[in-house]
Parts: sequence; C-alpha cells; structure tokens
Amino acid sequence: MLTRLGGFLCMTVVGLTFAVALAFAVGPACAAGAPAREADAKMPGQAVTLATPDGVELAGTWWAGEGRGPAVLLLHMVGGRRADWQPVAAELSTAGFRVLAVDFRGHGESRKQGSRRLDFTDFTTREWRQLTDDAAAALAWMRARPEVDTACVGVVGASIGANSALIAASNDPRVRTVVLLSPGLDYHGLRTERAMEKYGTRPIFLLASADDEASAAAVKRLGSLARGRNAVKVFQAAGHGTDMFRAEPTLPALVRGWLAEQLR
Repeated sequence: MLTRLGGFLCMTVVGLTFAVALAFAVGPACAAGAPAREADAKMPGQAVTLATPDGVELAGTWWAGEGRGPAVLLLHMVGGRRADWQPVAAELSTAGFRVLAVDFRGHGESRKQGSRRLDFTDFTTREWRQLTDDAAAALAWMRARPEVDTACVGVVGASIGANSALIAASNDPRVRTVVLLSPGLDYHGLRTERAMEKYGTRPIFLLASADDEASAAAVKRLGSLARGRNAVKVFQAAGHGTDMFRAEPTLPALVRGWLAEQLR
C-alpha cells in the first residue's frame, strides 16, 4: 500500500497549506498496485521503445508490478538520461507505482528519427519545444498499458523536463498531479507561467535550491500562480534538477510521499 509522508508538514506552502491538502483526496480513488518485484538499487526494469507522432524512437525503462495501479512518468534535464531517476524510480516502484522513465529525443539512447541522428547540442528552439511531444507520447504509451490505472497518472520532471512536464500536463487534463524539480520560467522556449495558469486547480509540488537562484525564483513565482493544492520546497545548497538527489538523500521519499497522497 502507498504510504503517507508526515515530513512534508514542515514545508513552505503557497496557497493552501499542505496540512490541509492532506486532509482530502483528489478525484476518484486509485487502485493500490502491487510493488514491482524487480525493484532494487540498480535501476532494474524492462527496456522499452516508443514512438512519437513525428517518428522519433524514444528509449524508456518500465517498472510494473502485478495487477493495476497508479503510474508516474519521469522526465530528465538537459544533457541527462532516464537513469538519472534511479533513486526516485526505486522509491516509487517499491511503493507500488508503475513507473516510466524515458530519454528525451537527442539524449541517451533516443537518437533516431527515421534515418536522421538526433543530438540535443544541435537543437533549435523548435526542437526543444518538441520535448513536450515526447512527454505526450510517453503518457499515451503508459495509459495503453493494462497495468495502469488511467485515472491516476502523474508526471515528475527536472529542469527542462520540469517545464515539459508542466506544459504537457496543462494540455492533458487527465494528468492528476505534477512534481517539478528546478523548473524555469523559460528554458529554450518552454515557458511555464501560462502553462501554470492553464493547469488549473490540480495539485502541484515545486522544489528547487536557494543556490540555484533562477529555479528558486521560478518555483516561488509558479507557486503564486497555482490555483489548487500546492507545496513549495526550497533547499539551501542542493544544486539543480536530479543533481539534488546527491545533496538531499531524502528527496526521493519526499517525491514519493506527495505522489502517494495525490494518486491514492
């Protein structure tokens, strides 16, 4: 069964307090999935490939236990790869979530678009904006899986993956919650303020570090625009995006705790 995380109660909260947010559920109850039997500290899971509408082959790793349960999509930062999510993927899969981590186009093993080889270092603004297409394709792939409770899907992103997560969720009302690590207001043309307004009253958890000044300012700004339950957590010296896992070893449990409350 998914567990609650009382440690959230000490967070700085924008809008509704997190304590109040814990008092009631969002939407219909989710099925409690069985843990993935393979989950351990070595980033296990099934290697999968999915295609975007424009023909990019996205490499992913999929964790699924027995039966049907809530699902979470993980989106990495610029220059990153899906393995960067290992601490969170292990935490979530052992807690009963179905988890998909993908390499964005031009990153990791997602390098093919037909005969063309993709490299993020050559991307134009138009190509960066297509990361939201990758997120949408990954969400569609997850929902097609019989193990997924399609009413209980969340997205977690880091840096440009956070911006992509929020934009994709703002365009997809079936996404129930998002968690954003080190988002920006504008990463390579992926802008979040309008997306935050469009996201509406759904719950959101925003995290950054004070030594990452742009992201720290962004989470406060986005928190001020949130219209539903929300929490903002600013660490003191944790760095940026998935790099924060090294400085803040409790961070994966914080992410799991939020998702357990929203996808229950």
